[in-house]
Amino acid sequence: MRFVTLPLRNLSHRPLRSLLTLLGVAVAVAACITFTSLSRGFEESWVLALEERGTDIYVTYKGVVDILLSSIEEELGEELKQAPGVRDVTGELAWMGSLDEGQPILVIGWPIGSYLWTTLSLQSGRLPAEGENDRVIIGGSLSEAMALKAGDEFNLRGHHFKVSGIARSGGVVRNYALVLPLPTLQKIIHREGVVTTYNIHLEQKSDPAAIATLIEQLKVRFPDLQFMQTSSVGRENQTMQFFNGIAWSMSTLAFIIAFVVMLNTLFMSVTERTREIGILAAVGWGPGRIFALILLEGGILATGGALAGLLLGSELFRLLVHLGGISAFIDADVEPHLMILVAGAALLLGLAGSFFPALRAVRMWPAEALRQE
Repeated sequence: MRFVTLPLRNLSHRPLRSLLTLLGVAVAVAACITFTSLSRGFEESWVLALEERGTDIYVTYKGVVDILLSSIEEELGEELKQAPGVRDVTGELAWMGSLDEGQPILVIGWPIGSYLWTTLSLQSGRLPAEGENDRVIIGGSLSEAMALKAGDEFNLRGHHFKVSGIARSGGVVRNYALVLPLPTLQKIIHREGVVTTYNIHLEQKSDPAAIATLIEQLKVRFPDLQFMQTSSVGRENQTMQFFNGIAWSMSTLAFIIAFVVMLNTLFMSVTERTREIGILAAVGWGPGRIFALILLEGGILATGGALAGLLLGSELFRLLVHLGGISAFIDADVEPHLMILVAGAALLLGLAGSFFPALRAVRMWPAEALRQE
């Protein structure tokens, strides 16, 4: 029992230093949780939206960082349909807008008759028919935010629309999306004749090698376009790579700072307790036990900081999602496996930060240590 309580006593004798070290670990964990959750949240919401609509290959203009700025000629879709194994191709125009209350929304334009309309799960109403260019489908969450139901009318950028139906999706993005006929959106945002992306629907989905071969053939035929399998959109898209890079860079920096703080705290603790460590060695404590004592102190600080950081990071992430106006594009829940991964990294940080101070402690000669005042 003495061995377990001794590290706690040592830490409690230096409360300010211990608290600051614990806070450093907590901030590192919170930063990692927040930044990584934002990055992964955007990526997973996007991929889920593509999977729900049955998109097998996602096409954008090569070199464009922001997909909303991508511009591809609408007529190119007919050429893409001629590729072997392609069942259907649909151009899509996407635009970011906002409600009068400031709530950002994703406005999407699809050609009437496209297979994409059939992937919507309608709660009420119906799909727009040919020629009904003033009809729109609204996501379930967006309809609640706008207080609209099927049959209601509203204005967007000076244009009058009627809600044709309400669709409910399993993903956040589609629940906050507004879908309308492609020609109408092209006219509203003055981008006639172009789309931002293409959705390719394949005949066979179970042969990864065949899909990879098709993508390579398409890249050769259309060198200005980028072709990505839905499952790899997050890895290949430059926007997602940019967000992921920022998230990991900030998280790594935070953990490095926490490591230095941990190292400094335990080195100072060992230095100040030189005589005490010498007494422990003199009364029979072996090097292994003294080494474990210092490691345990670091483990206690890391564990406390990890628990505080997980709570802080989860709440900070939810706050940023709601106050930052991005609740329409990302789920505010933190993934459990991410929390476990980050907590494990914090514990390793504590052990790593304790290793060298512990090594210094066990290398002390008891006689020399006892002479220290």
